[in-house]
Amino acid sequence: MKTALKLSALLTVIFMSNTSNAAQINQQLACKAHLNHIEQKLESLSQVYSSGALLKVRNGVKAYEAYLLEAHITPGMKEFPQMQAQVDQMQDIMRTNYDKQFADSKFFSNNAVIVQGCYEQFSPDDAAKKKLVEQMIDTILKLAQQ
Repeated sequence: MKTALKLSALLTVIFMSNTSNAAQINQQLACKAHLNHIEQKLESLSQVYSSGALLKVRNGVKAYEAYLLEAHITPGMKEFPQMQAQVDQMQDIMRTNYDKQFADSKFFSNNAVIVQGCYEQFSPDDAAKKKLVEQMIDTILKLAQQ
């Protein structure tokens, strides 16, 4: 975790020196890493949760990840193409840390809390995407209580 924090801090300093939007890019990358963790975890949960519930989670993850990439991360990273390797490394470290933190074959309420925090900061304008993300968060919360 310390490595991820150091890399995250380094990227924040680099981004902050170049753009005022950079801190947000860093937060959006952290959100994307958690979404990647959830998406990866879905395959191992087919024996635990209903396929309908997992489909709601999958659809919400895909919609929200697409929104973050299209609206925020990709445009923000155009200013820093040389940083892509470091960003990819940071994402891998963060996802690995999430995989360790939430290793059990189930969803945790913290999974929903993390995504909810992202959603409150970076909410899609599109009503359909909003609905998918909200359904995903609600579904993860319900599944975490099972």
